Amino acid sequence: MTLRLTNKNYNWIRAGIWLIYCLYLLVVFYTVDSFDLKVGALLSGLLIELTIISFLRHWKQSRMPYLLDWFRLATFFFVVLNYLGLIWDLDFKTKILVYNSNYVNSSSALPSILVLLCGLAALWLGEKLIFSSRNGAIKKKFNPLNQCKKSKKEILVFRNRKTFHGLVFCVGISQVILITRGITGYAAIPIGSASVFSVFIQITNVLNPILLAILAILVLRYKYNSGRISFIFKAFLLLQILLGFVTGMKEAILTPLVIVVVPYILTRKKISNVLILCLAIFAFLLYPVNNTYRTILHESNNLGRVESVKKAVATTIENGFVENLVTGAESYQGRLSLFPILMYSVENEQIWTEFKYLNRYIYLPIAWVIPRFLIPNKPTANSGSILYEITTGNDTSSITPTTYGWSFFEGGLITVFLTFFLFSIFISFINTKSDVNTMFGLLLYILIMVDLLKVESDIFFLISGILQTVFLIVIINYLFFKKRTSVYVRNRITI
Repeated sequence: MTLRLTNKNYNWIRAGIWLIYCLYLLVVFYTVDSFDLKVGALLSGLLIELTIISFLRHWKQSRMPYLLDWFRLATFFFVVLNYLGLIWDLDFKTKILVYNSNYVNSSSALPSILVLLCGLAALWLGEKLIFSSRNGAIKKKFNPLNQCKKSKKEILVFRNRKTFHGLVFCVGISQVILITRGITGYAAIPIGSASVFSVFIQITNVLNPILLAILAILVLRYKYNSGRISFIFKAFLLLQILLGFVTGMKEAILTPLVIVVVPYILTRKKISNVLILCLAIFAFLLYPVNNTYRTILHESNNLGRVESVKKAVATTIENGFVENLVTGAESYQGRLSLFPILMYSVENEQIWTEFKYLNRYIYLPIAWVIPRFLIPNKPTANSGSILYEITTGNDTSSITPTTYGWSFFEGGLITVFLTFFLFSIFISFINTKSDVNTMFGLLLYILIMVDLLKVESDIFFLISGILQTVFLIVIINYLFFKKRTSVYVRNRITI
C-alpha cells in the first residue's frame, strides 16, 4: 500500500465502482417491488459520486484526500453501503428493527436518502466556496510529494525537549490514573462532570493524541531517531493501546494506530501485506475482547479494570480463534449498519426536544474554551444517552443517529443543510491551512482526520472539539518547535 493514486488506477477503480453499481441497479429493478426503494437506489448514484468518487478524485489530484473526504468516505461505508445492502429487507418487510426495541417503516428509507443528499450537497457547496476563493484555494503546499523537490524547505528546531518529555510523562500518568480508577472510559463513574475537575480530564484527553502525533511525526516523518525520543514514542504508543483495552472503548485502541499510520505512509513507505493481514486479524479479535470486558465490568463489581481485562482476554482465548473471528465480523457488520437509526431519526424528529432550530449554536464561539462552571447553560454532550433512553427505555448506554440524524433532529432538511454548510466552511478553511510539509499543518491534518472518520458525532460538539484541538496545537507548536528555511534541503530536524 502506497500513498500515490495514479491516473490509471483511479480510472480503473472508478470504472469498477460504476460497473458494479449499474449491475446492482439492474438486479434491484428486476427484484424489488417498491417504487420508493427503486428511486432510492437511483439516487444512491449521486451519493456514490458525492462520497467515494469525490474521495478518489481529490486523492488523485492533490496526492492526498481533503479533510472532508474522510467524512465522505465514512458516510459511504457506514451509511450508503448499508442502505444498498438493506434494500431487499426493506422491500420484503414493512418494518425493520432498530436496537432490538423499535421498528421503523420502510417508507422512511427514501426521506433518509434525501437527508444524506442534502448534507452532502451542503458539504460540496461549502468546500467549493472556500477552495475557489482567492485566499482559500488549495495551493501546491497541500501536496505531501512536494517534499521530494529541491526548494526552500523547513528545518524544524525542536526546543524545550526536557519540558516536552515531562509533559508526555505527566499526560501518560494522568491517563493511567483516570482510566484504571474508572473516572474515564466505558461505564465511568459520574465524577466532576460539571466541575473544574472536568477541565483537567478534557485537557488530558485532548493532549493525549496530540503528543502521540508529534512523537510519530518526529520519528517517522522527520527521522528524528535519537534513543530517548524513539523509546518515548514506542512506550507512549504501547501505553495508548494497553489503556485502550482498559477503557473498554474500541475507538481508544484504533485511534493511536491511525495516528501513527499517516506519517508512516507520508514517508512514502509501503505497508506490507503481512502487516495489513495482522492488523485485520487484530481488529476482528478486538470486538470479542471488548464485549467480554464490558460484560465483566457489569457483572463483577469487585474486580478492578486491569483484572477485568486479563479475564476478558483469557475468556476470549478459550472461545477459539474461528469463533472469535466470526463474532468480530458480526459485530463489525452491526457497527457498519447506521442507516436504520438514521431512518429512526427521520421518523421521530418531532419527539426530540433537547435542542431545536440551531438554538445551541449561539454558544459555539465560546463553548469550546469557557468551562461549564462559568457557563452552566452551555450544551451538554449527553445527547446519545438521552436518545438511548428514548429508544430503549433505559439509560445504561448511548447511541447515535449519525451526524446526519443529529442535524435532522434540529428541525428537518433546512437545519441539515445549514449545519452541514457551516461544518464544510469550517473544515475547508482549516484544510487550506494544513500544509502537510510542516509540523503544524500535519498535526492539524492527522488529528482532524481522526475525528472525521466517524460519521456519528453531532456537528456542534465536533466543531467544539476541533477548536480545542487547534488551540492546543498552536500553543504546543509555539512552545516546542521553531522553523527555519534553507535552500535545497529536504525536511529535517535540528536539536
